[in-house]
Amino acid sequence: MKTLNTAATYPTGFTAMVERLYNSSHPATIMGNRGTIESVLATHFAQMSTQNHIWKRDSFKTLLLVMHAKKCYAVLRNPAFIEVLANMSAFGNKTVRPIDGWVKDSLTPHGQLASLIRHCFAAYDVPEFLEYAFADGNKIHMLWYIQLGRGESIQKLSAFPVVFTKAMAHAFRQTPKHFTVAQAIRRAQAIGLGATAQTAEVVAWCNALEDITNVDFRTAVIRFAAKAKEPVTLDVLQKVTEYFAEMYRLDTNYSLKGRTWVSVTRQAEAYHAELAKRRAAEDYNGWEACGIANFEVVVKHETFRIVQLTNSEELYDEGYDMSHCVADYADDCAEGGSAIFSLRKFVRGKDGYQTLATLEVLLPECNIVQAKARFNGNIDAQAHKIVVQWAVKEKLGVDYDYYDEAQPPAAIQPPPAPNPVARVRPLARPLANAALQRPAYRPAQHANDDMDVATIARIVFIVIKILFILSKLR
Repeated sequence: MKTLNTAATYPTGFTAMVERLYNSSHPATIMGNRGTIESVLATHFAQMSTQNHIWKRDSFKTLLLVMHAKKCYAVLRNPAFIEVLANMSAFGNKTVRPIDGWVKDSLTPHGQLASLIRHCFAAYDVPEFLEYAFADGNKIHMLWYIQLGRGESIQKLSAFPVVFTKAMAHAFRQTPKHFTVAQAIRRAQAIGLGATAQTAEVVAWCNALEDITNVDFRTAVIRFAAKAKEPVTLDVLQKVTEYFAEMYRLDTNYSLKGRTWVSVTRQAEAYHAELAKRRAAEDYNGWEACGIANFEVVVKHETFRIVQLTNSEELYDEGYDMSHCVADYADDCAEGGSAIFSLRKFVRGKDGYQTLATLEVLLPECNIVQAKARFNGNIDAQAHKIVVQWAVKEKLGVDYDYYDEAQPPAAIQPPPAPNPVARVRPLARPLANAALQRPAYRPAQHANDDMDVATIARIVFIVIKILFILSKLR
């Protein structure tokens, strides 16, 4: 996430800047949006009326000044974090405590924002995952947080999309914080309908359910998965759900009564196979290789190969295997705008291969702008290492996220050190058109808000060393 350059005016002139923007009738027209903190604040103030609902402007001003007074400078340097404050100000008339009474209890911007949200709106316990609503931008979800924070029951939340039983409401409150609101609702429904914890997790992550807009039929599909006696895996549930969605589209009287999980999975496989044949016959397209060489590296008994996919059938097979929508890139490849490569692992003595990543290279810049694992996830550190070796050899730029267990999630990392391979602009659209994208702000775990012991020890050691040197100079 980019941090804006405010060295000339921040923090010494911050209070005066906020007062000036607050008192201006047209703050956004002062300078236009120049990519500065002042222009970001001006844009938010411009969206808040000076005549109606003035608590929004008042609350936004107070939030900014309180964060400045508490020296939460990392929050005030980041446009995404400022947007969280602006979203909070929209409910400035519903706070349960005075904003200026907040006590800073975290050293990280994510922890500070999470603490501030709880201080302002939570007189009662609220599920932690709902704190993210103030970053997602959905005002209804923010209102749910405020209603729960005032002690209202889940069954009485405004515009709640489904009818919850007590068991579902309890499961909703127990949702782990890494779930989105939509996922939390599906997970709670599945648990309330008798699903195991594993099946409920699969239902939560099944994005295909979001394509079923009829709430009753979607609930019926969740109930069907929850009652299945066989293990329910995400890849199979995705296919089954897509099959159900198509059957319901063709016939709104389509019913799941009398069907079994085994029979339905067989029908779903046949449906997808037929669909693949039909698409292959209608949409087959081929193109020349882009000129970027394939790659191979051997590590002990494993061979890793990066190969270009040069026709729509190969793209479909890749997307089918990896459960994402790379097949949609056929036109981009045919027109020369992109090239798609597949990273595959072969193990000596075993047939076939495992696909580790689908890679998009933006042409003609020759930059790797996407690297996706199954279900549109980030690739792991091993796959990233292979991709970087290939990028260096072929002189490709690298600009994508990858998963490293040794590092915190990318969304809460500080700005990374410069990559030895040139970084370029990110891709405008993801591989999976059904994946729910989260904004950059994610409140950090409360238990991990502070610096780790080793970091504190290093700081103390450096301070003592400096004091010792200064004492010698006297």
